[in-house]
Amino acid sequence: MSARLVYSHAALKDMERVWDEVFEASADTETTDRYLSDLRAAIRAKALYPLSGHRVEYCGLFTGFYWVRHKAYLAFYRVRDGRMEVARVLHSRQDYLSVLVGELGRSIEEESGRSQ
Repeated sequence: MSARLVYSHAALKDMERVWDEVFEASADTETTDRYLSDLRAAIRAKALYPLSGHRVEYCGLFTGFYWVRHKAYLAFYRVRDGRMEVARVLHSRQDYLSVLVGELGRSIEEESGRSQ
């Protein structure tokens, strides 16, 4: 099942931050651009079979998020309505569960607002 790839506003901001962090470490725009290109390619590749990603579980329950890794970064996404929605792109050392639980709470609030 191939999915249409969509990035959230937060994920796009995360990609800008990744560029800044990689550039700071490498001091080379070519290296940085290639790193981001490879990160995007890893995410695009997962869109071919999005449910094959690693499931994110919290307290033993599936959160609805999956992740794909590219070197030091993890891209977190959900699969809904034929779309692979990239929610965040975070460093693997970051407390990503806290960030994602907050994302999940906002998502539930949005869904509740639509159903009322």
